[in-house]
Amino acid sequence: MNPRNSIWKDVLALNTYLARCQSVLQAGKPDNDILLYWPICDYWSEPAGLNQDLTVHGTGWLRGQPVGQVASILWKKGYAFDYISDRQLAQAKAGSSGVSLPGGTYRAIVVPPVSFIPLQTLQTLHHLAQEGAAVLFVDKLPSDVFGLNDLKTQRKTMQALMESVTWETSVQSGRAASVGKGRFYVNADLETMLQSAAVRRESMVDYPGIYYIRRSDDAGYWYFITNQDEQFIHNPATPYLNDWVKLSIKAESVVMMDPLTGKSGLAASRQTAEGQTEVYVQLEPGQSVILRALKTAAASDAKWDYYQTAGQPIALEGLWKVRFTDGGPAIPASFETQSLASWTVLGDDNARRFAGTARYSLVFDKPDIEAESWTLDLGRVADSAEVFLNGQNLGTAFTTPFKIRVPSSLLKASGNLLEIDVTNVAANRIRDMDINKVVWKNFHDTNFVNIDYKPFDASTWPIRDAGLLGPARLIPLSKIQLDKPAPEQANNLPTLWIIGDSTVKNNTRGLQGWGDPIAAYFDTTKINVKNRALGGRSSRTFQTEGLWDKVLSEMKSGDFVLIQFGHNDNGPLNTGRARASLHNNSDDTQEVVMEATGKTEVVYSYGWYLRKYITDAKAKGATPIILSLVPRNMWDREGKTVNRATNDYTLWASQAAKQGGADFVDLNDIIADHYEVFGQEKVKTEFFLEDHTHTTPAGAKLNAASVVEGLLGLKDCALCKYLLADGIKPQQ
Repeated sequence: MNPRNSIWKDVLALNTYLARCQSVLQAGKPDNDILLYWPICDYWSEPAGLNQDLTVHGTGWLRGQPVGQVASILWKKGYAFDYISDRQLAQAKAGSSGVSLPGGTYRAIVVPPVSFIPLQTLQTLHHLAQEGAAVLFVDKLPSDVFGLNDLKTQRKTMQALMESVTWETSVQSGRAASVGKGRFYVNADLETMLQSAAVRRESMVDYPGIYYIRRSDDAGYWYFITNQDEQFIHNPATPYLNDWVKLSIKAESVVMMDPLTGKSGLAASRQTAEGQTEVYVQLEPGQSVILRALKTAAASDAKWDYYQTAGQPIALEGLWKVRFTDGGPAIPASFETQSLASWTVLGDDNARRFAGTARYSLVFDKPDIEAESWTLDLGRVADSAEVFLNGQNLGTAFTTPFKIRVPSSLLKASGNLLEIDVTNVAANRIRDMDINKVVWKNFHDTNFVNIDYKPFDASTWPIRDAGLLGPARLIPLSKIQLDKPAPEQANNLPTLWIIGDSTVKNNTRGLQGWGDPIAAYFDTTKINVKNRALGGRSSRTFQTEGLWDKVLSEMKSGDFVLIQFGHNDNGPLNTGRARASLHNNSDDTQEVVMEATGKTEVVYSYGWYLRKYITDAKAKGATPIILSLVPRNMWDREGKTVNRATNDYTLWASQAAKQGGADFVDLNDIIADHYEVFGQEKVKTEFFLEDHTHTTPAGAKLNAASVVEGLLGLKDCALCKYLLADGIKPQQ
């Protein structure tokens, strides 16, 4: 990055944001609770041997290993962790406060499913437990030592060490043992062990798209929180967070800071009965916020301002005058337009190859509505925008959401001049130079290559959108009063709960369930949308694992719940993952002995579990809506017709809904119809990756639109009144 780059003029705004973030992310020390053991010996024991690449842009070596899968569970559940190697573990010390290392103090050590482990590492884990550590073995204990050196003696020592542990059998679906002052746990259910070991989690990650980093110092804690999931770039429709967020710590006061603008103030906070602190957070998709949770009262009593929309957005219409001010290779001609679009579609070759800045000017009158403040929503911007209103600089927006706060006092009754300096990145200019064989890569001591280490060539790049694409709107705002004890504005809104499996909620890279993008269809100023689906769950296990009870504990009268299961309701009843239900809609039961625990469980039918969801939701005064499972990417031999679950899971779901007095949406049929219109090839390449069940973000959006389509097809559907006015089109 240098002054010759077109975006250089707005780099100061980016660097200022980064500096604010880094001042927090480098403050204090990491406040992570878990040490996740990295079983490198298992990796080396694979047939590929020791010569395996640990590449940066190919992460199968991590994600495909049990340690990667355990890390994914911890990440999604809100548990903060650090990886630890055999050599680092040897430096650890344990005591009443936890496991100590130069990087911090931890509450537990998690060992993923591992077959081979160095004897010294196992002895270290045993010693740390004796000194007070909690050691959690996921699914199983190590089965053998690593290496062949003095193998017989090492195995004998390992056997003696493990036989010295006296296991208890009373722990649910697993085992536990006291080892000196500490504990060993073995359980396939990692979360059960973490709860037994009193390891805290940040429940804010239960909100779609929310992630955090927590650090600590003597005065309290720092939180960096972002509303931006793994697929954000391709799917910027994570829901708007507008709710009380529970922290895992207790704080006397919380200061909120916006790293984008530098604004700060005392946040609305309150204490829960369990001694935790709740903070009211408003976070749009793409935004980040910093929380300073203090052990004492904050030095300043200046409060953070919370706003809510006070009316419909008002489009800024009129004649936009656009003048290119700086950049190259040549300055395009000025133009005027009534509708905003990319300047690359003007038919001007200079604009197509241009990299630089254009000033957009519009004169408008103040809307005939009173508001305490306003938001200027620029819509889509390619790629950054410096905003001026009546000569005053309001700031620079360089990332989603492209929104700027406008004080009411700055708006005149008429003749307001809005000027927006929009700058694009240099991609189109680089493309043009490579098309015309212009020598611009003047490097003498390095190779200039692409990601595949081949000569860099941008001539095949598509033209990138540039300029102010809009729509530009003014949104009226009014303040929300959140004094302690704070009135629960967000909690007083009805909530749409969504429960299901990985087709509904999926954070795997490149994949997504429909339960996240569907929030973009709802007016979140009038209804909360909370996706509590969890991958791998069936209609049975979502209940037996207590996940449904957690939703019910928060559900209130006037809420809604969308219920979709079925993909995991097949398989064994009591072995392996043991998540199947009986394959019908009867009241039949089957008593089984669970292989993992030796305990007895009564298994009911798929329809019975759905009927229980309906009954429980109605008892809370909520409205349940049953959805059939989504179709898989499976077709007939001719590739014309999608295979449908018409005569089993869809039928049973429909029957259960009717018996329980709930609405039913045949999602299987609706989506299959759309797939057949698109055709097998498009569905395969755009909506799925490798398997036939889990959708890409594009597939998730289609499924979300199909859910809305099904809701609109219901008679007198009360939930539909919370849909946005533009029907089944999601917000852009």
